[in-house]
Amino acid sequence: MVKAIPATRGFVESAIERDPLIFQQSLEDQYLALVVHHPFLSLLETGVDEQLSFPSLIIIDGLDECTDGTRHEIVNIILRVGRRFKLPLTFLLASRSEQDISLAMTPGKTGTDITRIALDTGYEPNDDIERYLRDKLSEIRDTHPLGSTLPGTWPSNEHIRALVLKSSGQFIYAATSVKYISSRRHRPTRRLDVVIGVVPPGPSELPFAELDTLYKFIIYSTDDAQLTVRLIIAIIKRSPFPTFVDLLLSLEPGSSVLHLSDLGSLVSIEEFNGHPSSFRVLHASLYDFLTDPARSGALYGS
Repeated sequence: MVKAIPATRGFVESAIERDPLIFQQSLEDQYLALVVHHPFLSLLETGVDEQLSFPSLIIIDGLDECTDGTRHEIVNIILRVGRRFKLPLTFLLASRSEQDISLAMTPGKTGTDITRIALDTGYEPNDDIERYLRDKLSEIRDTHPLGSTLPGTWPSNEHIRALVLKSSGQFIYAATSVKYISSRRHRPTRRLDVVIGVVPPGPSELPFAELDTLYKFIIYSTDDAQLTVRLIIAIIKRSPFPTFVDLLLSLEPGSSVLHLSDLGSLVSIEEFNGHPSSFRVLHASLYDFLTDPARSGALYGS
């Protein structure tokens, strides 16, 4: 903050000098002392803000990666303090759609101005992903040491369509694929074939290491990782309907919905007339991950 708004530096330094143990206090006390009271309210009282062009936007990216209830606490602090003080700040929280975050940001409960934007298929991400893939793969063809040996038609339209389909509207898959294909120590044509599934990866090749780590992190964050895998496999292979999934896995009625309600980044729970009606797995590559023991490790065969 002090870099973006140099005028706040003195206020922040003074706050730390007055209380050197501030960083051991609660998140709300830190926010009040280091952001609200001394930098911003002090600037507003002195009228300095009239000569400054305050950045009105604070971006908090990856909120879902916080653990131990911290992410819910962060949202509540921002909203609670926002109701008490009028600051020239707007917050943009980027996160997977986890239940606790969504509930904390329900507009009717907060009394503050909140807008939620779901970056789903309604924004036609496939078009953007296709443009991204064409641009990046063309760049690889032009800059790779073996670029002169690549066919002029590489990548083909079939290659691009296959990658877009596997991306399922998610840039993380496309970005991970590009990073793997672009290795200057490997042949791009072969690596693209590995990603698409035309040829298997070598023993030491991990084309989706970053994506696999993310999948594992999300699944292991649930109460029962093994049940999570069984539910996802059942949805993909057998039925998207909660009632049938419960019967198939011998669960009490409603158990599948209850368990997957915290897994909004992987599975969407569709509603009809206000009631859960079906599941939708959001990542086509998730099934590939779960059915490959080299990728899913201890989750395989759950």
